[in-house]
Amino acid sequence: MPPKPPAKGKKSAKLSKAEKEKLKKEEAERKAREEALISLLKKVYKKIKWIHIIILQLIEELEGFLSNSEDEGFTEDDVQRLKQSVIKLQELISYKLDEATMNLLQNASDDVDPDTQNLQYMSASENITVCVWGNIAKNPRVKSFSFEKMGFTMDIPRVISIGSMAVRVMYTKYDHLSPLSKSFHPKLKVKPPEVVVDEVVPAEEADGEGAGEGNEGADKEGVDDTLEAMPPKSASQASRSSKASRKKSGRASSGKSSRSRKASAKSVRSQVSENETQQDKEGETKEGEQDGEGGEENRASTDQTLDEAAGAGLEGGIEEEEEEDDDVVDLRAFSAIGPVMIIELLDLPPQPKLANGWIMQQIVSSELKRVNYQVEGQTPADTNSTTSTPAPPNSASATQLQATNPPVMITCKLPGDVMYFEQPQLALWDSMKNNWRLDAFADSQYNEEERTVVFKMSTFGPIATFQDLYLNMPFQSWELRPHATNSCLFTLIAAIIELEIEIKDSLCSLTQPNDVSELSHLKGKWMKPHKLIEAMQKAGVNVFPAVDAEKYVSLNSKEDWLENNIYQEMALTASAFAYTWSKWNADCGKDKIIIQAVEQLEDEQPLELHSDLYHMVLDGASEEAQQRVKASHFLFIDGVYQLLNATKIITYS
Repeated sequence: MPPKPPAKGKKSAKLSKAEKEKLKKEEAERKAREEALISLLKKVYKKIKWIHIIILQLIEELEGFLSNSEDEGFTEDDVQRLKQSVIKLQELISYKLDEATMNLLQNASDDVDPDTQNLQYMSASENITVCVWGNIAKNPRVKSFSFEKMGFTMDIPRVISIGSMAVRVMYTKYDHLSPLSKSFHPKLKVKPPEVVVDEVVPAEEADGEGAGEGNEGADKEGVDDTLEAMPPKSASQASRSSKASRKKSGRASSGKSSRSRKASAKSVRSQVSENETQQDKEGETKEGEQDGEGGEENRASTDQTLDEAAGAGLEGGIEEEEEEDDDVVDLRAFSAIGPVMIIELLDLPPQPKLANGWIMQQIVSSELKRVNYQVEGQTPADTNSTTSTPAPPNSASATQLQATNPPVMITCKLPGDVMYFEQPQLALWDSMKNNWRLDAFADSQYNEEERTVVFKMSTFGPIATFQDLYLNMPFQSWELRPHATNSCLFTLIAAIIELEIEIKDSLCSLTQPNDVSELSHLKGKWMKPHKLIEAMQKAGVNVFPAVDAEKYVSLNSKEDWLENNIYQEMALTASAFAYTWSKWNADCGKDKIIIQAVEQLEDEQPLELHSDLYHMVLDGASEEAQQRVKASHFLFIDGVYQLLNATKIITYS
């Protein structure tokens, strides 16, 4: 053991020279250990960043293989192995982040904020930002903490301010949670089953079973009538089309749209039930008149056919019943934009202590320990249901707080590289049912000018902002204009935004709009088409309809093969021909497509700037036209002006 340092009040001159040198050496060793520890933590986080980037690249490649599994010729076993590999890589990211966070919390005193004497740590990389606050001082006077660079502020309840706890806030540019939800993937359309016609009965049996054949014919006729009466798709398509038509003037809320879809699905089920009841009654009546055995078999097959047709009409009626919760986000109609914010309450391990030149560290479990935060009126059972976020695999079980804690107020700033065309919807991830829920927040307020959201939440977990996928559809007009060989401009005027994309060789770049700062990080950046599509969708600009977009947008349906052929032929000739939309395309039927096309080998001349219409038209006018304008009588000019001003044809036409 080293000698004890001199007591207070005693002069250091009484120490010998050897003792002084020994104390200096111990102090230097202590500082060296602290610097080495800080350097080690920095290396750990730097290593985590590189591992994180490599793993995300692997996940992206595997997901690319999964999306092209049919073209690659993968078997079902291959697909399952790829999915399991993706899940394991995602778990590895969480494990490494937890490991780095635990190393930080065990030595939290090295990153103490001088004002509050609490841990304030932030580390950012390309795809993830980690912010950690640790309650080292346990000062109840500290009411909140902030990470100003991220625009995040959280009020500290008393139970947290006096406890050994920490808060981790992570911003991830990837979303590994939404694909786990059932509503993320489109539902497969089931075609109505064909009614199989029985073979002709032999002549010797025709007399004995004539009555049965008559009954069978009547039943089959009833089946045909029922299938014709049923809609080929869900009857909710009508309500969805009406919703899409209302989007031009004002967007309908997610709750109303989901309720209308569910109500229409119920109407289809009731219609199927009535048809089945009617068929049963007809079958029973005819069974009493005819020989019952043959009619019974035919009626059973009819009921089975109706059941299958009902399932086809509902496009998966069983799944529709599972999603009747209005507070669950429909990921086919809404999409998470911006980063996913994960807020977690953690247990702060004991901090190292310095005593007599020695650093003493209590040995604890290396696993990150999460704390379940309960609000007033909740019980432990309530906290573990619906919106609670349990600890992920390979982590210790979370501890429980007393059920007397108030909701926590949080202020967060929305990212500046995402476009919000309407007030974003906040949703909390429900890890028990694997869906995003809207009912986990209270007193939510959105400040459009400052781009901030203030809300109260009762449960910690992943939070995402959602926006309507189809608010920019249907489109108003489009144009494809050649620039040069292997170069063209694609202009798209959507419902809210106007876009211009330049295509050159195999790359493309967003060139318009110029006045939108949220898209400045995409302008002038050349990338592959699928990368640009992903980047625009992440930025909140979705002009790329999904396979089931017809459920949410009114559109001019065309034959798939015909539409694809037109796109291919336009691409073949895009270097020399310009194409644009035609208003007649909406009225020409499903099997016809009308567009405008013209040869264009040179770029259009840029328009010259003129002060007004008068100077613009006279600038290129002939000599005769200029003389006629100058010779016009002022009374004629005044009469034309009065009529134009009275009718206001520009405004009302």
